[in-house]
Amino acid sequence: MSSERGFIDNQIRKEESRMDKVQIYPQGLGEYERTLGLRWSVSYYLMPEAHTCQVVCDGRERKCEIWINGTTYRNPELMFADVIHELCHCSLAERIDPAFSTVFFSNKWNEISREDEARFGQLARMLYYAWSHVDIWVNDLRFAHWPELTNEDHNTFAQGMVAIVQAQEWRVLQSPETVLGLAQYQAERNRHHVNTPDLFAALEANGVGVDDQIRKLAIYFESLPRLKFNQRKDLKALERSVQDAAKMLNFPITPRLVWEERWVWSLD
Repeated sequence: MSSERGFIDNQIRKEESRMDKVQIYPQGLGEYERTLGLRWSVSYYLMPEAHTCQVVCDGRERKCEIWINGTTYRNPELMFADVIHELCHCSLAERIDPAFSTVFFSNKWNEISREDEARFGQLARMLYYAWSHVDIWVNDLRFAHWPELTNEDHNTFAQGMVAIVQAQEWRVLQSPETVLGLAQYQAERNRHHVNTPDLFAALEANGVGVDDQIRKLAIYFESLPRLKFNQRKDLKALERSVQDAAKMLNFPITPRLVWEERWVWSLD
């Protein structure tokens, strides 16, 4: 549902080096940080080449950075729900582990990224897609405090889907981002009993079939266990769900969380 965020160590370093990273001070976010009880420092940066919003949390330095692109920053009504979503990532990073906000890779896989960038990039993207349903848990937290933001988020997503169908952009409908976004939307709609459009029904009413894979993903995401805010149990739930999602997406990876001074991902 939310935009893609930085997902590998070396990619983050590359992006930081090539982007014009300018610190900004958006107004009105302090009360949301306080409601979430955030203790780590949170900094905001204008990143012209970033996606809508991205977050990187570093548990060792106890800090989070939220990156916002220029178009989003110039449209506060679009920015707000996304930035609060990222703040909820920060909260889960603090209360459980940064694995709920940012994907970091093991030393072995960072080495592979240098030796075979193409192979690593392909597998890393698979992991990101298999991990992206972490947004279900992030939005559980956001919904608990600000349910109106879920309504806004869903209405924006639904409008985007209508535009895609009207333009007959069938390739976009089949992209992994859209498949996962649609499954997450429908899962959240049912999980929180949100009164927003049933996109499965709307698509079929317009002659667009909903693939069984999307339906199965939506059912699975809806059934994800609520977080217990117990690191061991919640990390296990995260790892298991990422492995399940990878299988459902027919990805040839078996992601595992391993400890290397912090929890990182291995793909074998």
